[in-house]
Amino acid sequence: MTGEWADQVRVFVAPEDMTAPDPARLDVFGLGTLGYYLFTDGTPPAADRGELNERLRNESGLDLSVDLPQVPSAIRELVLRATNPSPAQRIATVTEFLDALEDVRSALLTPQRSTDPRDAGPDTLLDNRFRVRRTLGRGSTAIGLVVIDQKLGAERVLKVKLDD
Repeated sequence: MTGEWADQVRVFVAPEDMTAPDPARLDVFGLGTLGYYLFTDGTPPAADRGELNERLRNESGLDLSVDLPQVPSAIRELVLRATNPSPAQRIATVTEFLDALEDVRSALLTPQRSTDPRDAGPDTLLDNRFRVRRTLGRGSTAIGLVVIDQKLGAERVLKVKLDD
């Protein structure tokens, strides 16, 4: 491979390149970087190999939340585990990756039990739409929650009445 296309592909290859004693871990890293690319709507994980290595070192893998703050934590963790710069810390096999991906898919598609917004903590999903980031404050009549509106992909403040 030569030229610009080859340079673009190199940011999807594990840091240990093709010298790894366990090629399955190379495949898992490639699946993780492909997942990153798909979840970020076609954003490559880095502009070049040096930037990729820096990100892996700083983030202990590719952290989707850097480019996609509203990403569900289960997806974020899967991509981080698949792209861990240390092969020994990475998901071991493609089968294990696919099983973990199925677990994430199932968890995200299973309707969540309704949570009382007054009891919601960080990362709680409300009404299958609003993911709580933090509590803004509590007054005598209401509580303010900073949330990510997953439908709009925007941060919002919800005011929740304290009385029943």
